[in-house]
Amino acid sequence: MAIEIKLRAYISGESGTTEAGRPSKRHGVEWSNHYVINSKFFVDFDIAASRARFTDDDPVGNYIPDSVNKVASLGFSVVDYGPWFGNIQYRYFGPRTLIEDNSQRSQSTSLTYLRIGRKLSEDWKVSLDVFNLFNRAADDIDYYYTSRLPGEPLAGVADYHTHPAEKRAFRLTLTSYF
Repeated sequence: MAIEIKLRAYISGESGTTEAGRPSKRHGVEWSNHYVINSKFFVDFDIAASRARFTDDDPVGNYIPDSVNKVASLGFSVVDYGPWFGNIQYRYFGPRTLIEDNSQRSQSTSLTYLRIGRKLSEDWKVSLDVFNLFNRAADDIDYYYTSRLPGEPLAGVADYHTHPAEKRAFRLTLTSYF
């Protein structure tokens, strides 16, 4: 299956605004799976692959910065196992091109999340989420552009700029239904 989308705008990661951009074409495929083992357990697996390029020729290159070409997730869930429930989810984002000529690329990112919970009654449940379960040092997003710190040349220095993934974090949730 191929999907074609022509875009002439993109979101600027630095300013959070939409700016006019070059026309582009994207082709790809997604495969989503949800396998029910029985009434208490299920597995889901999703994978997507895509190819994104600018359609006008430009000497700077035709790769679309920050476009991800491979994404996958794998999860295992437990539902209504007596009062217990939970799931574990692994997510993979492949390396991304950071500039139009594809000479600068990000690293891939892999993170795992965990949730375990218990129904306390018909109206109450408690759950614990663990984000970045294995405390991986990874980047949520990467950029490559010229910037200037005090004392650096006026022209600036082209380099990687990243937003690191959060370290392992916990969230305890108490839910009431009324």
